[in-house]
Amino acid sequence: MEKYAPFHVKKYCVIDNNDEVYRKFVNEYEDNYHFVYKMKCSCYNDKFEVYKDDNPTVIIRCTNCNKEITVYDLKYYPSAIKLEDKLEMEQVICCNQNIFNVYPIYEYGDEFEYDTEFDENDITWCIIFIREIKNNSIKKLIDDETA
Repeated sequence: MEKYAPFHVKKYCVIDNNDEVYRKFVNEYEDNYHFVYKMKCSCYNDKFEVYKDDNPTVIIRCTNCNKEITVYDLKYYPSAIKLEDKLEMEQVICCNQNIFNVYPIYEYGDEFEYDTEFDENDITWCIIFIREIKNNSIKKLIDDETA
């Protein structure tokens, strides 16, 4: 099965069958319309600081090279309602920790399979989970419909 992700993030979306949390999310969420990934930086690091605002926008920063990657931002998605206000990004802290693995799940509408002009940026929903590295706790960071 071909897997899809928005263009702005696709090169950082990996399939990691060696990661038990990734496999759990695949078993729970993945189907013909939901695509599960683990985030990995171009430097091959998979540990990130996470920043979020109330739009919601989610940006991650690689702990190895400091590269910033936008995982979710409504401005990229054609069907999303665009918000004019720029909100302040806040660092996510969970269990007194701030370093996470990041697992986005992108959903596409059921008509995308038949759309001859399919746009991979045209997601309908996004769920992002984070896993705190030291104690392995998992938290749902966002669960957002784009339109």
